[in-house]
Amino acid sequence: MKKLFFTLLFLFFIYFSLQALFYFFGPGHNTSYNIDGFTIKEEYINKQKDENQVYNFVINDGSNDFYLQIFKDFDNKTEIIKEIKHYSENGISCIMPIFIDGNALTDLMCMMDGVVYNYNDIKYPHDDNKGGLYDFYTSLDKYITKENLESQDVRNNITLYKNNMQPNYYFSLVSYKGFIYANATKKLLYANNIYTNDVYDNYLSAYVNKYFVTVNYDEQYGYTKIYVYDITNNNETAIRLSKNLEKNSYIQGIYKNSIYIFDRDNKVQYEVDVENKTALEVGNTATGVNIYKNGKAERVSAYECASRDILFEQEKETNGEYELVVSTKGTKTGYSYYAKKQDDIYKIYRVNNSYKDQYMYLFDTKYIDKLIALNEYIYFLEDGYIKYYSDHTGKRTLAFNSELNFNQNIEYQIIYQK
Repeated sequence: MKKLFFTLLFLFFIYFSLQALFYFFGPGHNTSYNIDGFTIKEEYINKQKDENQVYNFVINDGSNDFYLQIFKDFDNKTEIIKEIKHYSENGISCIMPIFIDGNALTDLMCMMDGVVYNYNDIKYPHDDNKGGLYDFYTSLDKYITKENLESQDVRNNITLYKNNMQPNYYFSLVSYKGFIYANATKKLLYANNIYTNDVYDNYLSAYVNKYFVTVNYDEQYGYTKIYVYDITNNNETAIRLSKNLEKNSYIQGIYKNSIYIFDRDNKVQYEVDVENKTALEVGNTATGVNIYKNGKAERVSAYECASRDILFEQEKETNGEYELVVSTKGTKTGYSYYAKKQDDIYKIYRVNNSYKDQYMYLFDTKYIDKLIALNEYIYFLEDGYIKYYSDHTGKRTLAFNSELNFNQNIEYQIIYQK
């Protein structure tokens, strides 16, 4: 009897251990439930290859589906929405889910003409500050997070808004002397002044993943080295070239971990691999030059590359009046961001990669080539400010540099690294 008891105890231990392993390391779960007349489909994506760890929701109010993605794991719990604040009038339907921790992780989201808007972005006559939807939104004040711009760090005429640095995110910005960088641990700006003289056109500099790649523009007779800086720790690697890179050179593009530079005078293409810290001659008049179009290599004449700028190309995907600008990883998770041009402004919309038929308006920008999408955040430029948006933060201001209004050669980079 005693032996049987210990055998059963051992089997129970194995069973619950397997349950725990599946719970924390399994692929996730799917469930459906109802709250306040809303039907909720909840899908948890956990540790699946090439996917983010998120909750996906389809929230139906009887007439509309709201597609929502939450980048918080809630320890793999199920039915994590406990309440839905909602309001409808004049063809506008608005919801704000409240989660099991008592918090709202979105703004008040409103469906209008098939597009989702955050409350403050809808074109709606609430300027009289009374009645209806305005009063309802005001009642949700305790759930709305507000931006705090008080804590700042300033260096080289660049302002960092320290409270808006997200954990595990690194920020870098090109300066006229080199580059500025910061991380979320110390929340301070540091300057790496590489050049003696101010450089206003960093035509042979670029960010490649977490690296800043440049030459020393102070050299007078061509460039003898390529410099690679890790913006997470400022480590420097100097790669000596077999022969000088002439000043009449240009960057053709970036592919995977490499930046490709073409030297017009010598009719030579270099591949600078930032991970291996190498600079190799990979193209010349005899072999031709590699050009990547939609991720596929094509060989073109070195003479043609010398006569005019030939750059890497990526075919633009469009959906009617929307043009795909940037996407994050994932097919079940992550986001794709689209631009719709209106005069000299681009209106930026987002779709969930798993539900691509619903657009959510986010913000306006003049510079779609300056968008950076990373995890749940998208970074953008607005009047000299570098800002970002996510559902749980809303719009936030990360940094300011007045030169961003005048010099479009200034690049910035955002890196996520635990």
